[in-house]
Amino acid sequence: MTFNNLSPYIGIGWGNPEAQDMGWGFVADLGLLYQGNPKASLTSTGGTAAFQTAVVAEQTQLQAALMGLLAIPLRC
Repeated sequence: MTFNNLSPYIGIGWGNPEAQDMGWGFVADLGLLYQGNPKASLTSTGGTAAFQTAVVAEQTQLQAALMGLLAIPLRC
C-alpha cells in the first residue's frame, strides 16, 4: 500500500513546550492529516489462471475498501 509522498497537516495546539523550567506541564494538539487515496497492489508469482484472477479480485476489493481513507484525524 502506498500513500502520497507529501501529506499536508492542519492543526491547532495548546500549551507551552518552551517552559521547561516550570516542572510538569500540558501540551495538546488536534488536527487532520490529508494523505490522498491510498493505492493498493497485490502481486503473486506462479499459480493458476483462477488464482491470478482471485488475486486481481482481492486487489480490487482492497482498493475499494481504502477509498474512504483520504484524511486521518490526529490528536496528541
